[in-house]
Amino acid sequence: MYYSAPGINWDAVVARNKELLTRVVEMLFSLVIGLDEKGMVETLPRATHNYIHRILRPAESALRRLILIAARDIEPATLPLRAGEITAKPLAFARGGAAMPNSGPVFTGSRGLAGVVDRPTQKAPKKLLTRPPVFSLIDPRKQFHFGPRRRYGKTVPRITFMDGRDRTPIPEIKLPEPGDPVDAKRLCRRLIALKNALDNLDREALRLARRKARRGISCLSPMRPGYPPGRRKRPRYEIDEILKELHSWARYSEEPDSS
Repeated sequence: MYYSAPGINWDAVVARNKELLTRVVEMLFSLVIGLDEKGMVETLPRATHNYIHRILRPAESALRRLILIAARDIEPATLPLRAGEITAKPLAFARGGAAMPNSGPVFTGSRGLAGVVDRPTQKAPKKLLTRPPVFSLIDPRKQFHFGPRRRYGKTVPRITFMDGRDRTPIPEIKLPEPGDPVDAKRLCRRLIALKNALDNLDREALRLARRKARRGISCLSPMRPGYPPGRRKRPRYEIDEILKELHSWARYSEEPDSS
């Protein structure tokens, strides 16, 4: 199915795995009642939150590899200048018509009595807009800790007084329950970003191609070395098999002689 006479049919690879990922994302959205591209759920039961998180992390890794495959043959056009980038400085003309390079800023405002340029008028602050969540194209890097392992106390001190008072009572420890409400704002934003990126796969592939075309980034891979984030040694869900297959295809697509 993925092979043809010229070589590997990358369009078929993208189309097939996009269909599988779409089914997984729709299943995750069905678990969060009231969540859509604009709405937000404040809390979720702990059991539901943990279940979604176990599937969401490998789904994000699988989508990053799908975007990498989709951006394989994209050659972005000349990128526009970023904010702060300046081309050649304009020339300033001295007396006699001789051109000399401009070494300082050119003031266009009016000068006051002391020869100081008037300060620009302060604009009214803009209203803060809620930015839609953006899907991250780069795998989170591994964090290594080489210091001593931190240890936590497992007992509660009970102080005994010599004046006849009773011992300090043991505080009541509430164990986490599956139905406890857990903050779900960050989880919902990740779900929305995942769905938006999957629905606009061509746009995300162009984003990745533009990023790789910039100076100093073309040689870096968006995939981190080693196993992908969310990978399980023993597959437990459907997303585990999808991630395993997409990771192999993404590694193969980075080879220069693959076709």
